[in-house]
Amino acid sequence: AVDYIADVGVRFGGADASAQRRVRLEAAWQAIEAHEQELKVHFLQGAAQIQGFSLLGIADPTRAKARTATFAVAKEGLGATALADALCARGIWCTAGNHYAGFWSEQTGGKVSVEEGMARIGFLHYNTLEEVDRVLFTLKSL
Repeated sequence: AVDYIADVGVRFGGADASAQRRVRLEAAWQAIEAHEQELKVHFLQGAAQIQGFSLLGIADPTRAKARTATFAVAKEGLGATALADALCARGIWCTAGNHYAGFWSEQTGGKVSVEEGMARIGFLHYNTLEEVDRVLFTLKSL
């Protein structure tokens, strides 16, 4: 796993393949952070345009650095499991549930129960902007 991340530093972070592993890892984490930032901003910008869509946490694209690239999401008219099932049926892998968190009701003003939780979508360094667009298009069509 460490060698994989170090290779990301060479392939995408500009590190020399002969550099010390620490240098390659630092380059990797910088490249990963920059790419995930781009994915987060793109998702947040697109999500703001979807009718009946909401997400928990920071939704302002200008504050994307203050959040992770994992999003707890909801779509009006669909429960968490129904939303996750609809996305998975369209090849968009996500999960639904409380994800071991007990704050759903409090953080959503009572709209979401602790038992049900929310659907969760995540983007990582191996995802592309095109994949984010596909998720946004699918969310909009549901």
